[in-house]
Amino acid sequence: MKKSPFILLILVLLPILTLNAKDLELLVGMSADYLTGSFREIVYPDSVSVNSYLSELIWNLDNIYVVNAEGSLSYKGFKLYCSAGTAVNQGTAVMTDTDWTDYGDTAWTHWSISNIFLERSLFLDTNISYTDRTSDIISASIGIGYRLNFLDWEDRVIDYVYPTPPVPDIIGENGIGYQVTQNIFYLDTGIQVKDENVTGTINFRYSPFVYAWSLDHHLLRTTAPYFFKDSFYSYMWYEIDIAVRIETGKSGCIVIAYSRQELSETAGNTEYYDENPSNTELIGTFLGTTEYSAGLASVISSFSISYIHKLW
Repeated sequence: MKKSPFILLILVLLPILTLNAKDLELLVGMSADYLTGSFREIVYPDSVSVNSYLSELIWNLDNIYVVNAEGSLSYKGFKLYCSAGTAVNQGTAVMTDTDWTDYGDTAWTHWSISNIFLERSLFLDTNISYTDRTSDIISASIGIGYRLNFLDWEDRVIDYVYPTPPVPDIIGENGIGYQVTQNIFYLDTGIQVKDENVTGTINFRYSPFVYAWSLDHHLLRTTAPYFFKDSFYSYMWYEIDIAVRIETGKSGCIVIAYSRQELSETAGNTEYYDENPSNTELIGTFLGTTEYSAGLASVISSFSISYIHKLW
């Protein structure tokens, strides 16, 4: 006998409708974060060289302020958490670009430094966890989650040392645009210690699978390729998160936290593209690819303060 869509909907929603509302807890909040750290963009030599790198660009994070919205829904030890944030300023960091084009000499051949500006960013985090209260004071949690880090910079050259000075002079020019995306699927373990209105938490997160890609646009090149698109698979990302939660009443609390996440250096493939003839800001014709020619590594440290409000 065919069931109507209405009956099927009731069957799906019945377990949710029978939940005891007293066991549900819904929290929402906002946080302000201060970020520091760096992203390393690496090019490996395509033949035997005395140097480990052909090129290394270090994109630093400094004086970056992020605003996050967050929320969680808990039921009998299970918790679903989500947050989303973006930077509200461009930062005051620099990028250094070092090349070793002489494969027989360990000395660098080209060097430049640029002011960099964070044009766009997005930080997402969602996870589901289960907490087991071993006592009134100590509890432990385990969970799985997904993290997205997206950052997009452009630079302005402030100094350089080249064997042959470029003509015209590139001081003040936007030489490179760089964006990086990290998709992180992680495991989460935590310990919580509570003493009256104060709770201390330590979480360790590890990812055996990170899919990342980056796009480098060399604006000052005079010949193709102009775009370099790198893709990476990594199994070595971790984060340590330390937080103190202070209850401010029956329905509110303040959370002060520090976290450090690190992606170990990993090698990936590079695709090469020309510029789009009608718009040089866009990728054009595909020109080729090389394997294990690119590297990526990153460290992000965050200091944050949050206010969390209990809706029910």
